[in-house]
Amino acid sequence: MEDSKQQMPDNVPKNNRGRYGIRGTSNRSGDFNRYLFLAKTHDYILFFTNNGRAYMLRGYQIPEAGRQAKGSAVVNLLPLRSEEKITAVINVHDFEDTKYLVMATDRGMVKRCRLAEFSSVRKNGIKAVTLHDGEELIGVKITEGNNSILLGTRDGMAIHFDEKDVSCMSRKAHGVAGIDLHEEDRVVAMDVVRDDAGYVLSVTENGIGKRTAVCEFKKQKRAGRGRIGYKLTAKTGSVAGLCIVHADDEVFLFTAKGYVLCVDVDELRTLHRAAKGVIMMRLREGDKVTAIWKGRP
Repeated sequence: MEDSKQQMPDNVPKNNRGRYGIRGTSNRSGDFNRYLFLAKTHDYILFFTNNGRAYMLRGYQIPEAGRQAKGSAVVNLLPLRSEEKITAVINVHDFEDTKYLVMATDRGMVKRCRLAEFSSVRKNGIKAVTLHDGEELIGVKITEGNNSILLGTRDGMAIHFDEKDVSCMSRKAHGVAGIDLHEEDRVVAMDVVRDDAGYVLSVTENGIGKRTAVCEFKKQKRAGRGRIGYKLTAKTGSVAGLCIVHADDEVFLFTAKGYVLCVDVDELRTLHRAAKGVIMMRLREGDKVTAIWKGRP
């Protein structure tokens, strides 16, 4: 079961890397944290599901709660269908016609459409993207029309391409190929590159992570195989996620058992794409990193 709540940002204290983190949510069995974002009470919060549907709430419609509170079950706030899970959440101040939404699926497909197409979302949701059998939506990001996109896969591959390589499509379109995946590999993360001064922060499910300069992920045409972004081992486990960060950012790591660790990006030295990384978060027995989120202090 997924929960939703709003809390003040300072409810998550900062730690040094290599720590166990703190309890982020008093989880129900099988529940885990995945999203954390800053929003004003009158912002529009768009929820996207694995089935390719979109729902919307205003910030004030999400109950406020403390750091350890369970929050309200999302099914009590949104009319989710059976087996439907939230896989992307973004907050919108206004629906500018010059901005876009870029979506990615686990099968490596990407789609770009105008943000304004989501300015009016019915209470029971709308179709955000058409998916094929077994395909799931894994990420949605806002872009300005002149950015580039980075996709990361579970097996450590990554591809970087211009968003203009993806034509603007209708809301119900399926999309085009973003990366050519190996047979059993799947896309686990997508982020937007807005300048060349940033870094790619990659974290594995066993809490190992690294930051690598964006310039090491040279642009190529979409639908290629990409480049090795992380050389995985039994110690690292599979890639849990990646995001674009800057030196003054802070990063939150979330685990399956509800723990969260907040660290400063500048604590991590810059490593090459081929490097194995360092311990970012120590994990309790049976736990694993499930998601990462970046923020500004």
